[in-house]
Amino acid sequence: VTLIDNSPPTVICNADITVSNENNSCGANVTLPLPDISDNCQISTIVNNINGSNSASGYYPVGITLVTYTVTD
Repeated sequence: VTLIDNSPPTVICNADITVSNENNSCGANVTLPLPDISDNCQISTIVNNINGSNSASGYYPVGITLVTYTVTD
């Protein structure tokens, strides 16, 4: 018997986040919530384009930074 999971995971991203820079700094430490992720089977990996982990929290420079999550099952 071969079972195949043909349903991709779903990812619901959080709303845009706007923060002020820290005093005397051109950036800020930002804690980002994980997006809502679901699947009909098991999630294998959750990575982002910022640091390759599942959490993109960290120091961000002034400006716009696009965070992209890749989820596999």
